[in-house]
Amino acid sequence: VNNGVNNGANNGANNGVNNGVNNGVDPRPEGCRKHTDCDENRGEFCQRPGAPPLCGNCQDLPSTCESDEDCEAGDVCVESSEPCLCNYTTLCAPGCTGDEECGVAEKCFEDGHCAPRDCVDDDVCPDWHGCSEDICQRASCTDDIDCGDTGACVLQRCYAVGGACAIAPP
Repeated sequence: VNNGVNNGANNGANNGVNNGVNNGVDPRPEGCRKHTDCDENRGEFCQRPGAPPLCGNCQDLPSTCESDEDCEAGDVCVESSEPCLCNYTTLCAPGCTGDEECGVAEKCFEDGHCAPRDCVDDDVCPDWHGCSEDICQRASCTDDIDCGDTGACVLQRCYAVGGACAIAPP
């Protein structure tokens, strides 16, 4: 069954796995799927795989550009990837030169910016992503089974691994 998501399991093919269980062993990754899987009495919540580190007080970092024209040759104006910022911040950074410098569902365009990969169907999107509104996006889900035979539905999105319970710092 292909649930409209590339899922790292031959696009949903059975691969010897029956109903998500192989020889009595559940192949799905461990970890939380939703906030209630964590100890809410301790203030824990489920954090998605690959989420930036948690931080306490935010930092105020001023923007250094409004457009690529504000940057030196070869640099582009991008949103800061610095964690824990108080507000939206842009800065000049080297432009990408290849897809490997971009996110998993992104492509490097001629202008040096990474942007979502264009698509017409799920087959061109990376694992755990599907084609939605003509771009590759992380596939939505309501349960692990929506993510193929081995995926994890974490906070309503498909991942290869489960989430992690975390406590926000003061």
